[in-house]
Amino acid sequence: MKTISLQVPEGAEEGDALTFVVDGQEMEVPVPFGTKVGDMLEIQVDSNERRDDENDLITKVDLGSGRILELSSELPKDAADENDDDDKECDGTHALPWAAGFEIARRMDEIDLDYKPKRVLELGSGLGLFGMAYAIKQLGKDATSTIVLTDLPSAMPLLQYNIEQNKPILPSKLHARSLRWAEESTAPNEPPYDCIIGSDLLYNIEMIPALVATIRRLLHPTRGVVLLAARWRKPELERDFFRDSGLEWTLLPSSTCQLSWEDWGNPAIEASNLYFRQTMISIQGNPKALADITEEETTKLSTLEFEAWEQAHIQLYVGKIPAKSK
Repeated sequence: MKTISLQVPEGAEEGDALTFVVDGQEMEVPVPFGTKVGDMLEIQVDSNERRDDENDLITKVDLGSGRILELSSELPKDAADENDDDDKECDGTHALPWAAGFEIARRMDEIDLDYKPKRVLELGSGLGLFGMAYAIKQLGKDATSTIVLTDLPSAMPLLQYNIEQNKPILPSKLHARSLRWAEESTAPNEPPYDCIIGSDLLYNIEMIPALVATIRRLLHPTRGVVLLAARWRKPELERDFFRDSGLEWTLLPSSTCQLSWEDWGNPAIEASNLYFRQTMISIQGNPKALADITEEETTKLSTLEFEAWEQAHIQLYVGKIPAKSK
């Protein structure tokens, strides 16, 4: 996937077609409504690169220096048979690699929390992509740091399997355990964590209060930080998480979009409207403004086009305890 920056030229008007060339192929993009001469359009288009889809059940993530995570979306048959009764609680989302996890794993080297946490907790681990990438790239061989990956009890067999498969490149103090937010958000006596991490945790709006309660209970009250990869879907509702968390949120500079959580997807904010008008996603080779893409059109996206669509909706945040609360 490539990002092409194209400036609206002198004399161009809304609806005019601008032409550009990518890998020898001539493409056209209409000047979006609300843009003016001099504005920059950010266009996501397919490059000649292609992902190997030979085995859709195995996801490989290159973390550099010869370290490659291999994540399975399905248990081996014998293990799956043993856990048939445990699958009823999960909706299947735990068995998928999500774009927000890929994005924050890709940006891991750009994250600096000012100090190395000694106790780290991942919420909603799923396949374990974010948690394992964080452990490898942020904690490394630090024998004094512990990281715990968590998810629903019925998601644990697959998570445990993926941890076992990647054990040779994982720190020794990486563990997994089950955690139900709604039931355990008020459980006492668990030591607090210096850092809580998670990716794409807001997709279930109804669980936001339980998520907030869990973070409030388990995060260290003075030095705790939260590292979050947010994939926006219903920003008017998802903003409740940021508002109710009691944390001060800072957008990481490596985020594709630099709008604040208050502004992202807010139609009353012109900077947000501009982002949606000027960010272009290729649909079957034809670029279109993010604001104009319909739900039906998202079903026609190629694998790489869909990745660009997802990335345009992802932001990376660090949440910290407000100074007055310390």
